[in-house]
Amino acid sequence: EKENVSMVRLLSSFVAAKGSFNIEQIEDLKVCVAEILNFEIGHTENLNISITLDEDRMSVDCKRGDGEKFQHSCADHQMSCMILESLMDEVEFTEDYIRITLFKED
Repeated sequence: EKENVSMVRLLSSFVAAKGSFNIEQIEDLKVCVAEILNFEIGHTENLNISITLDEDRMSVDCKRGDGEKFQHSCADHQMSCMILESLMDEVEFTEDYIRITLFKED
């Protein structure tokens, strides 16, 4: 649901701020979190989101909570993939998850 996307965006920006990412990176992260969630909204009612904060990076993983495999590819979502790849340092699409990673800028 739209409210849940907003909540996950807010949570990820909070974690990034606590991890000392700069404001530009935080804004980019919020855009990309919405993009990965929008891949699956309407296809499942249950997504598992995990956020990992390390000293030099932050990753957000999106997995389906129903155990089904993702039915997506960059070919299916070209515009979203271009956004993700231009704003994130690493983007991984597998049948089990989508992961975006952002490295801290010096």
